Amino acid sequence: MPIGYARDGESIEHGRVYIAPGDHHLLVGNGVAKLSRGPRENGFRPAVDPLFRTAADRYGPRVVGIVLSGGLDDGTLGLGHVKRRGGVAIVQNLDEAYVASMPLNAMRRVEVDHVVPATEMVGLIVRMAHESPEDKRMVMATARNEKPDRVERGLHALKQRTFPGPPSGFTCPDCGGALWESTTATSCGSPATSGTPTVRRRC
Repeated sequence: MPIGYARDGESIEHGRVYIAPGDHHLLVGNGVAKLSRGPRENGFRPAVDPLFRTAADRYGPRVVGIVLSGGLDDGTLGLGHVKRRGGVAIVQNLDEAYVASMPLNAMRRVEVDHVVPATEMVGLIVRMAHESPEDKRMVMATARNEKPDRVERGLHALKQRTFPGPPSGFTCPDCGGALWESTTATSCGSPATSGTPTVRRRC
């Protein structure tokens, strides 16, 4: 299976693995891969949340989001977005995760569909790839429903005064500008966090 770094604007092909190049978010566009040097999320660029968001917005129930071993909570908000769009959430078994923070936070905030060891993920993904989403309307990417993700908005948001929330009182360590505060519901049916909002700050 071919594996390589994604190029901005290249067509997404079946049976190919795309890797986000350093210092760029990898996004899913209208049948193409997109790269963005938008603000860091969760302290990282690339981060997986923008990838999950854009894939779910374009392809809804056809998306499978997977959170593996890693630190902090990158992927939690994005996985919740995948679930809200009808997709499937998979998390690595905590007992084998080298760093369990990412899968643990995802399980706390999102009602995941499968918690499995990494060795069982391939078979699970192959089975799901041959199944059609039941009782869910297919969401296909078109120019009509494709809107810029927040990491792509940049100066356009400032000019249009479409801020993600009020100023937080903190500044971005990269650019020195104000961090905007937003509140997002991420429980997606998880009883442990039902009704508990997540406060995020972004550049």
